This record gives sequence, structure tokens and C-alpha cells, in this order.
Amino acid sequence: GSILDRNGAQLALTVPSVEGLTEQQAIDLLEEQEFVVEVELEFSDEVEEGFATRTDPRAGQLVDRETPNVVLFISDGPEPITMPNFVNLSPDDAEVAAELAGLDLRIGDPIEVSLSSNLAGRVAAQSPEAGAEVFPGDTVVVRIGQLRQVEVPDLFGLTEQEARDVLDDIGLELRVVGVVPNDD
Repeated sequence: GSILDRNGAQLALTVPSVEGLTEQQAIDLLEEQEFVVEVELEFSDEVEEGFATRTDPRAGQLVDRETPNVVLFISDGPEPITMPNFVNLSPDDAEVAAELAGLDLRIGDPIEVSLSSNLAGRVAAQSPEAGAEVFPGDTVVVRIGQLRQVEVPDLFGLTEQEARDVLDDIGLELRVVGVVPNDD
């Protein structure tokens, strides 16, 4: 479609639709119709990377033939997001945070934590790590902290140093809170 002057010469060009076209197909179509094309990238959740998203002026609009400039926008895929920190959240709060960020949450195997970490029953680890660049729809795997279970050996009759050595071997620390006199 075009508008003609009294002598039949085109005064304006109609911007064609570029929907569903690759970048090169869209450029070829626009240039064939005598448009001067400038390409810009934009993020799009709907249009596959490398395909045309829109034009400016948009499809169907008339453009002066003397300055037939059109900006062709090409999808750069979805906009990346920064992975939030899930560590120390309850499993329910992690689910809500994942939903708000547009991420898919998966609960992985539990991970052993110490009592002092305060992470028992909470998210103790995540993958990908907080701060990583991810995309909406990506999966984050969280691992819930579970207190480490150890059997405390019988230390009766051992010296303080012997008791310390036995506990060191299983990753425990001896704290002496009082000394009971030996009645022998």
C-alpha cells in the first residue's frame, strides 16, 4: 500500500508486518520495500531470540518516502534476572520467593548442619548460588538443613585429654563445665 501524488509517484510507504520473521528476513523485506533499517535488540519473553519483535513506526503506518527510516527490534530472548538468596528461608518462604522471581523451586536432598548454624529446617544451600544470572522459568534447587546426628561415646573413666581426642575424631568439641572430685 502506498500514497501517490498527481503524477503517480509514491509519497509514502506502508510499514509491513515483520511478525514471525528472522532478523535477516525482516531486514530483506523492509529493504526490498525501500526502507532504511536500523536494528535494535530488546528482551522478550514471548519472541524467540533472533526473531523480529516489532518496528517503529509499527506495521501498517505510513512513512514519508523521502525519509523512509524504520527501527527493527529483534528479540534478545528473555531478560536475565539475578538469583535471589534463599539461604535461611523456611521452605514455605523459599517457595513464595521462587514464585515471585519466576523461578521453579525444587527441594533437593537434605544437608547436614550444626546446631550453631541455626539452619535446621531452613534452606541451608542453593544451586545456582545467590547473585548468579538466571532466566525466568529456570530451576533453583534448595537443600534443607538437617541437624547432624552423632552418637556420643561413653567417656567415663577417661582423662580430659583422652576424652578430647575421642570427641575430636567424630567432630565434637569437649567443653568442661565442672569437675567432680574423685572419691577413690
